[in-house]
Amino acid sequence: MSSRAGNSNTTHPAIVEFKGQWLFFSHNGGLGDGGSYSRSIIAEPMSYDANGRIRNIPPTAEGVNN
Repeated sequence: MSSRAGNSNTTHPAIVEFKGQWLFFSHNGGLGDGGSYSRSIIAEPMSYDANGRIRNIPPTAEGVNN
């Protein structure tokens, strides 16, 4: 995932395993009226490679599917 966070000047990411799926959580200011003090939660599926490194997490508008 890119280090850009929309027009938010901070990120506070977390990684959680839920029902066997690894999930990346963070926030950004990507909505039209978003900003540093008006942020949106993001959640993206993620996975690890054979060496235990986090694979690239492409940002989407869809987020996590159930």
